[in-house]
Amino acid sequence: MRDPRGKARRASAVEAWRRAEEEGRTFAPRLSAASEAIAARVTDRLHPADQATLSERVQAEMREKAARRAAALAEREEEALAGCTFAPTPGRPPPPRVPPGEARAIKGLSRHLERKELARRREEEQRAREAKAFNTAAVRSTTTPFTVPCPFSLSQSRAAYA
Repeated sequence: MRDPRGKARRASAVEAWRRAEEEGRTFAPRLSAASEAIAARVTDRLHPADQATLSERVQAEMREKAARRAAALAEREEEALAGCTFAPTPGRPPPPRVPPGEARAIKGLSRHLERKELARRREEEQRAREAKAFNTAAVRSTTTPFTVPCPFSLSQSRAAYA
């Protein structure tokens, strides 16, 4: 045993815990005066007779708080607008910039239409090049729809090539 005093302390602590366990009081906190005052207020609020009205009181307090906030905001806005001298006259729409019946120029429309026409022409040219390259418009002969095989002979001598 390396630490006999520590072992003795642990054993006495375990024994004290067992005695407290047998007596039924494992933990007894001591509250400060401030904590007791807070606990007293909380238990008064949650008295069984007041439990039904608790949510109503909370909602009423929230409505009062929101009303006070709105009143303070309106007061600040009034103070901010006190120095303003501009007074608009609502009711009439502003006059149109372009007289009715007159054509309105749309910026960039002519360039857009020009580009669309250029793209259309490029597509036509592409289709024409593809038709020419792949011979899609070739006319086939109706008299000979297939290749006619002809007999042939392979030459074995080199004299035939000379």
